Amino acid sequence: MTLADVLWHASDCVFPRLRPLCAQDIQRQKDLAAEQLAYCEQCLKDIPLKDEDAVLARYLADCKGLLDAEDSRREGVEARLTSILGLFTIAGTIVFSGIVAQAVGTVRAPNTFSRWTFALGAFYLALQICCALGAALAGLGRRKYEMVTPPNIFMAAGESPAFHAREQITNCLRILDDHRQQNNDKVSQMAVAHRAMKNFIFALMLFAAIGTVAAIRVKASEDNLIRALRKNHELNEMLRGPQGERGQQGPTGPKGDPGPGRVAPPRSTNK
Repeated sequence: MTLADVLWHASDCVFPRLRPLCAQDIQRQKDLAAEQLAYCEQCLKDIPLKDEDAVLARYLADCKGLLDAEDSRREGVEARLTSILGLFTIAGTIVFSGIVAQAVGTVRAPNTFSRWTFALGAFYLALQICCALGAALAGLGRRKYEMVTPPNIFMAAGESPAFHAREQITNCLRILDDHRQQNNDKVSQMAVAHRAMKNFIFALMLFAAIGTVAAIRVKASEDNLIRALRKNHELNEMLRGPQGERGQQGPTGPKGDPGPGRVAPPRSTNK
C-alpha cells in the first residue's frame, strides 16, 4: 500500500467518500468498453450465412437476458440503499435528540472527561449518519438510462431481417454497457454507505462501553459520598449549619377538652 492508500483508509474512518479515479483509469475503462463492443461487432460479421438467422436470434435473446439481469441488479442495489436510508433516518433522530439533550442540560456528565467523550462521540455518530444518508441519496438520485426506442424495434422498408437483428444486438450491447456503468456507480455509493455504517457500529459499541464504565463509577462515587456523610459527625454538623442557644421552657398550657365520644381519664386521687 502506498501513502495515498493509507491516507484514504484513515479518512474513511472519519468521513467516508468516493475515491476519484485518475485520468489513466478512466481512459482505460473507456478503451476496454470500446474493445469489447468492437469484438462483438466483429463476431456478428463472422456468422456463417447458412446459420445466420438462428445464431442472430440466439444472440439477441441472450443480450436481452443480460439486460434483464442488469435491471434486477439495479433493483437490488436500490432496495439496499432505501433500507439504509430508512435505518439511518431513525438513528439520526435518536442521535440528534441526544445532542439537544446535552446542549440544554437535560443530560449531564459527572466529570469533564465524560462530558467531552459524550459530546465528541455524539458528533462522530452524527457525522457517520450524514455520510451514509448522503451516499444513499446520491445512489438513489435521478440518472439518465439509455433505453430501446421504437425505431430500434421496427424494421425499415427494404431492410433485411439479418441486418435488423444485427442492429438490435449492437444497440442492446450499448444499452447494456450504459446500464452497467450506472449500476456500478450505485454500488460505489452503497459501499460508501456501508463503510459509514461500520464506523457507526464501531463508535456505538465504544460509546456504549465508555458510558457503562462511567455509569458504574458514578454510582460507586455516590455511595462512597453517602457513606462518608453518615460516618463523619463534624461534616454533618457543618452541613447542618450553626444553631442558636436553647431557650427556657415556657409555662404549661391549659389542658384541652376531650373530643366527642371520648371519656376523660379519671384524675388521680392520691394525696
